[in-house]
Amino acid sequence: MSLASWISNFVASITDTFGYVLPLTVLYLLYLIIRYPNRLVGTHSDRAYVWTVPGYPLIGNLVDVARRGTKKQFDHFLYLANSCPPGKPNFSWTVPPVGRIVFLNHPAYIEHIQKTNFNNYVKGDFLKNAFGDFIGTTGIFVTDGEEWKRSRKMASRVFSVGQFRRVVTTVVHEELHSVNGVLDAMTGEAGQGTIALPNLFFRYTLSSFAKMAFGADIQCLKPDPACLQEDVPFATAFDSAQEHINNRFTKPGWQLWEKYTPGGKQMVAWTKVMRDFARKIIDDRLMLLDLKEKARGEEMQDRGIAMGQSEAALNEKSQRAGMAPGDGNDKDLLGLFMDMTRDPEELLDVVLNFIIAGRDTTAQSLSWFFIELFAHPEHVQPILDEIALLFPSSATDTSTPNYLAYDDLRQLPYMQACLAESIRLHPPVPKNSKSALQDDVIVPLNSAGTSTTPPPVKVFKGEMVAWSDWVLARLPTVWGEDCAEYKPSRFLLADESGPGGWRFNSNLGPWKFHAFNGGPRLCLGMTLAYFEAMAVLTLILPKWDVKWAAPHEGQVCLGKRPPPAGRSAEEEQRDGWEWPPNYKSSLTHPCEDYSATFVRR
Repeated sequence: MSLASWISNFVASITDTFGYVLPLTVLYLLYLIIRYPNRLVGTHSDRAYVWTVPGYPLIGNLVDVARRGTKKQFDHFLYLANSCPPGKPNFSWTVPPVGRIVFLNHPAYIEHIQKTNFNNYVKGDFLKNAFGDFIGTTGIFVTDGEEWKRSRKMASRVFSVGQFRRVVTTVVHEELHSVNGVLDAMTGEAGQGTIALPNLFFRYTLSSFAKMAFGADIQCLKPDPACLQEDVPFATAFDSAQEHINNRFTKPGWQLWEKYTPGGKQMVAWTKVMRDFARKIIDDRLMLLDLKEKARGEEMQDRGIAMGQSEAALNEKSQRAGMAPGDGNDKDLLGLFMDMTRDPEELLDVVLNFIIAGRDTTAQSLSWFFIELFAHPEHVQPILDEIALLFPSSATDTSTPNYLAYDDLRQLPYMQACLAESIRLHPPVPKNSKSALQDDVIVPLNSAGTSTTPPPVKVFKGEMVAWSDWVLARLPTVWGEDCAEYKPSRFLLADESGPGGWRFNSNLGPWKFHAFNGGPRLCLGMTLAYFEAMAVLTLILPKWDVKWAAPHEGQVCLGKRPPPAGRSAEEEQRDGWEWPPNYKSSLTHPCEDYSATFVRR
């Protein structure tokens, strides 16, 4: 029998058994494989100036994304960015259920998305679904349009200069008193002691932000080292939930998996801890608000002086809770949002959304800053010299703590430059994405002033655009050939009239130095972040020499140490040491836990 006859008989037997359904299905499948040879079915084809990371027919990059997960995620993004072929400076991949994600590798693209055509790019349902059980669906970080504008406008009132002078400075100084007490007691008679530094910073920012934004004293930081051993269930749940949600982005169909896996049950438990914590803050405030309203009610009008005394007592209690009587500008964040709604669920979203901004970002920036300082100790003395200009006694008397005033923030340009350079390399929000509402062509303007202006990129309706500030910080096309080096001089300008002959370089703009976002979504808390961080550095550095703790001193980041002078990175790797500590999987950018030794100066 000839081959042609055999094929004819085979097809005939198939059609006799299954009719034409199976052959047509196979033909259709072959057609789809030919049409989508390396990408997810239903996605648009390749386009100019974007390299499609090779994937499998019909499922795209699903296998690679799921296999890699989030471990060393940003290193992989950087590898792909550096692997883009000539003429295609961006890359993309396709995964269900979102379709194509276009990764953009230049600040000029971000300017178009976050400013030029701002209304066309939204958070989208995919992000809202992933975040929903964590920070809700009505908070400022997951909403768009009018709902977002209303929240933004309300929150902006809290970050006014007046609020900084009346409320923020007072609260930060209270928390600095606790930090100073912890470190004084820890170093004690021996003159030195070791501490898990990120833990201290997370407590510092959580405690201060809870007081500033919600009028709540959550007792997680006290002037006693014993407080660092006390569990903070909210913080544990908050960090665990962030890692869990970050993993959702590499697990298509996570909604189904979480119904039947331990991770899903853990997420439910973490969510309950977080929401119970936030709900107590809200319930306490609502109860106090009800008491104030009753004190003003008709039932007390006949009590004369007694009524006045009652209301005065409530006003005093309210002020301690951030509910200042009179001018609405004196209200804290929660008080302002309570003017909009008394719905506990909406207020829960408010509290949780702002805690992720108020706690994580500054604490992580401080943790990464000290890692850079351990590796580059030559910057410590210039910072100390600058502090001494502002606090002359700190050079000789280290027993008195320095409390930085808000109005003196600009008097520390060298410190701010060192901090900003650390934030550049370790941005608190290292990745972001948006969904396109309509077809668009991203035409870069290059307001960032980089050496090159990238080509335009086509984006189709429903596609996602993404970028990583962590990656952008390490691209020579953005920051030059020395982009991966820690160089605070990027943020300094010579100025004879400035402290120490310097002025902080704020001319880089929000697109090149994008750690605080840009456009309408520029970070409201940027000044707060700098003030909180620089205030605690002004306290710590003149009093203590801070070093990477040795293993015998209780280093919790085992297998890690700064490379000694004269030894290469290859030698360190050979001997089993690594530097620097890695970042954790999270929505934000925490580093691995580590210990630092404080030695009294």
